Amino acid sequence: MKTVRQILAIARTEIRFGFRRGGPVVMTALIGLVVGVGILVLPISNFVLNPSFNIKTLTPDQVAKLAAFGLTIGEFKKYFTDFGADMTIMGAGMAWALMLLAFVLLPPATVSSIPADRKFGVGELLRSTPITGGSYLAGKILGVIAHVLLIASITLALFFIALEVFFLHFLQASIPAYLVYFYITLTLLDGLPILAWGSAVGVLTGVAFATRRGASLPGLAMGILSIPFWGLAFTPVKSYSTMDVAAYYLFINYHSAAQAFEAKVTGQAPLGLFFLPGGGTAVVSIRQVLWMYTTAFLILLAFAILARLWLKWKENF
Repeated sequence: MKTVRQILAIARTEIRFGFRRGGPVVMTALIGLVVGVGILVLPISNFVLNPSFNIKTLTPDQVAKLAAFGLTIGEFKKYFTDFGADMTIMGAGMAWALMLLAFVLLPPATVSSIPADRKFGVGELLRSTPITGGSYLAGKILGVIAHVLLIASITLALFFIALEVFFLHFLQASIPAYLVYFYITLTLLDGLPILAWGSAVGVLTGVAFATRRGASLPGLAMGILSIPFWGLAFTPVKSYSTMDVAAYYLFINYHSAAQAFEAKVTGQAPLGLFFLPGGGTAVVSIRQVLWMYTTAFLILLAFAILARLWLKWKENF
C-alpha cells in the first residue's frame, strides 16, 4: 500500500510538471486537433459542395417523390441524419492514419520527463527518501500517461462540440446516440492504447539520457520506429498498412443505420461501407484485439524492466 501511495504521489507531481513543460500539452492537443479536423473534412466538404444535401431545401416535388416511396418527411429526416453519421464514419476511416502522429510527436514531448529531474536535482532529492527506482519509474510513466489522456479528453470534448455543430447546421438534428457510442469506443479501444504507447516509450527512452536536449532525437527516433512496428505487428489487412486490429474491428462491425433503412425501403440487401480496408474482407475477432493489447503491454513491460535495470546499474537507484 505504501508503494502505491508513492507511485500515485510521483504521478500527481508529474501531471503538474507536464503543464509547466508544455510539450505534452501542445503535442497532444495538436494530435487531437488534426485528427478531429481530418474526420470532419469529408462530411463538411460533401455537404458544402452539394447544396441539395439540406433537408431545409426540400421542394414540393421532392416531398411528392418521397411520398411515392412511402416516406414521410420525418422518416426522410431520420434517414438523412443517419446518412450524415455514415459520412463522418467514412471520414474517420480515412483520417485514422493521422493517429500515427502520436508515435512521432509524443515520444519527443515526453522523453524529457526523467532528464528534467536530473537537471533540477529532483532525482538526488528522491534518492534521499525511501522511494525505490521502480516506484519512481512507475510513477513517472503513470503521470505522463494520465497527463496526456487528460489533454486528449479535452480535445475529444471539443470534437464532439464541433460534431454537434455540424449536425445542427447541415442536418437540423443532434448527434445520434449510436455515433457518440462509436467515437467513444474508438477512443477507448484504439486511441487510448496509441497515446499510452507513445507516452510510455518517450519516458522510458529518456531514462538513458542525462539532458533533455540529448534525449530529444532518440525520443523522435523511437517514435518513428514505432510506426512500422505497430503496422507490422497489429495490421490485419497487409494491403492497408495503417489501420490496426482494434480500429479495424470497430469499423468492420459498424452497422449503417442509413443503409439499413434504405435496404428496408428498396427491398435490397445493404451494400455496406466500402471505404473499409480490403473491402472489409478480413475477419477480426475481439480475441485478436485483446492479443494486440497483451502484446503491446508485454513489450512495454520488457522496455520498463530494461529501464529499471539501467537506473540500478548507472545510478544505483
